[in-house]
Amino acid sequence: MGLIEGSRKLAQRTMTWQSKDDVIAEKVFDFFSSRGFPSTKGLRGRGPGDYHYRKFESMVAGVKAVEIKVSRGGSSGWQTSAGGSIGGTIGGTIGNLSKALGPQRVKIEYILVQKEGGFLGKGKESKRFEFNLNADEYINDELRVKDEAVFQKLLSGHLKTLGFPTE
Repeated sequence: MGLIEGSRKLAQRTMTWQSKDDVIAEKVFDFFSSRGFPSTKGLRGRGPGDYHYRKFESMVAGVKAVEIKVSRGGSSGWQTSAGGSIGGTIGGTIGNLSKALGPQRVKIEYILVQKEGGFLGKGKESKRFEFNLNADEYINDELRVKDEAVFQKLLSGHLKTLGFPTE
């Protein structure tokens, strides 16, 4: 990848503040909504612990809700210095540039809630499933899904692993 191409990609990500994990989160949430799971609430965190979270009601016996959290995995993504700016030193800037342009790992966590907890979730019973993927395999540099059918098949596989009907 040339310096100009890398600079263009970095500028695009900086202007939109959107990254491949954002696109994946939207697609996962849309997939569950399209399968008839009503969404009850969602959160979005920004910064070093960047994540997307949404809770869906379940229509499957024995599962009260499905909580989904999509987050960046590994060291990809923006890292900021204590001053809040990207980089701070030449070495830091180069490190941040390589992290922003490198492959982005995304973690998708599904939590099947079987029993809601009381105060602060005490007594909550749930099963956790975690899937990791390389976002570059599914999302292009224009932040669009490369092959919608392949991505839908991946999510259908997640649904099947969770024990839900895929149709």
